[in-house]
Amino acid sequence: MSVIDPIRVWKDPEYRASLSQDQLASMPEHPAGLLELRDEDLRQVAGGGGTFFSLCTLSAIFCLTKGCTLACTGVAPFC
Repeated sequence: MSVIDPIRVWKDPEYRASLSQDQLASMPEHPAGLLELRDEDLRQVAGGGGTFFSLCTLSAIFCLTKGCTLACTGVAPFC
């Protein structure tokens, strides 16, 4: 039986997938532990809103290339 490298198990998804359930069960938990984010937290992430982020990005590009207009200043407070 070969020695299983726990650090490689944590970092390498292909290596981890090649191990049996018994081998995986014998591994120690990752020192950082399991991190789960609530849906509420994920909605707060920048860019998570898709459309809102795109509107701000497009407005910023337009304002930088064409000069600031009333449309830019109207959107800027929300970005």
